[in-house]
Amino acid sequence: MCKIHTEEVFVDERTTRELHDELLRVNGTMKQMVSVYSMTIITATDTIPEFEAVGHPLFRDQDRFLPEHHVVGDMLKLTQSLANAAGTWSAVNMNMFLHLFNPVDAEQVCTNVLNLLRSEAGSLLTGTQTGIMRPGKLVLEPPVCEPGEYKTIYWNSAEKLIELWQRVAKRLSINIKTTAEYDEDEDPESSDSSS
Repeated sequence: MCKIHTEEVFVDERTTRELHDELLRVNGTMKQMVSVYSMTIITATDTIPEFEAVGHPLFRDQDRFLPEHHVVGDMLKLTQSLANAAGTWSAVNMNMFLHLFNPVDAEQVCTNVLNLLRSEAGSLLTGTQTGIMRPGKLVLEPPVCEPGEYKTIYWNSAEKLIELWQRVAKRLSINIKTTAEYDEDEDPESSDSSS
């Protein structure tokens, strides 16, 4: 397993300020979700139970976000806790997540995410994903991983993300509107991919 120690990692030569700004963008997306939906219907999920407690200082929601609204589950394997929620969520916010999966698994994750949503007009999927102009894979090696460990991540372009979601939605007979764009402060021409 690849362990990432944030205090030791430089991502694409980004400064601490740039990483902070990226987290603010993710937090901004989450705040938009909270401004539209009541905290009483918002549910969070992760494979790591401790992430609920970690999120409280970040989102300042410990007094409003109830423990039963954090579902521990695996979005790829669709653990029973998530399978029980199928068709019950009005909105899903998914951040910095899809690049962790190979293309086949990413499609399964997208299928499972869409199956969580209610099958009614107005259901919403938002989020921020890492991507590049020329899609491809990147092999992570030390210092990002422990010595001797390697992990491959997969980056999509905006166009590939749109194609992915539309392909999954079509297979599920769901009508969706899909958009994806690059951050304004990113220079798409400088993006590079190792394949």
